[in-house]
Amino acid sequence: MTKNEFDSRNATSIIEAILALKDDAEVVVDEDNVDMITWVDDNPTNITREDILAKQVELKAAYDSKIQHVATLDAKLADDSITFTELKELMRFRG
Repeated sequence: MTKNEFDSRNATSIIEAILALKDDAEVVVDEDNVDMITWVDDNPTNITREDILAKQVELKAAYDSKIQHVATLDAKLADDSITFTELKELMRFRG
């Protein structure tokens, strides 16, 4: 993911959750459906449906938190109350 893709990335997809659990998983997910997974690598770590759904919730919460933080920094920028450190952080998100 590039920083410019931050806002448009689907951080809650099934494949994102699987890869967050096992970054080298070899898997095909049809229609982003947790019940339509083909494990190319035979799922050697036995990732369960529940593991995937729990990770998906975790990723969504983290993503929402980052979006809220960026919105807060944008608001501070608009009213000239942003610190230099916060401005550098905002620029990292913006790319």
